[in-house]
Order: sequence, then C-alpha cells, then structure tokens
Amino acid sequence: MLKSTLPAARPKYLEMLKGHADETIAEPGCIEFNVAQNPASPSHLVLMEVYKNKTSMDAHSRG
Repeated sequence: MLKSTLPAARPKYLEMLKGHADETIAEPGCIEFNVAQNPASPSHLVLMEVYKNKTSMDAHSRG
C-alpha cells in the first residue's frame, strides 16, 4: 500500500501508524508489518503487511 503525507502531518501520522502496526501484528495470521520511507521523498511511505493466508488477510480487511 502506498501512502503520501504532508510534511507538517508526517510526525502525527507516523505516531498513529505505529499504533496501527502494533495492533495489526497482534492479529492472528499477521506475520509482518513494515513501513518503508523513501529517503529522497520522505512524504512517500510504503506499508507492507504479510499474512499467513488469504483468510487472515480477509479477516484484517473486515476489521
């Protein structure tokens, strides 16, 4: 998933994202949750979530 943030909103968004990542990785079937930031363009983030299987991913999507 690709996300963009405005520079002024980035610190608050990253803090919110940390909480979301902690909750997501605690879900059954979630194997990995990573955030990558482009050093050349810090406003661009890539969120990578890895699930054990499609059922686990679908359960996350349903919330």
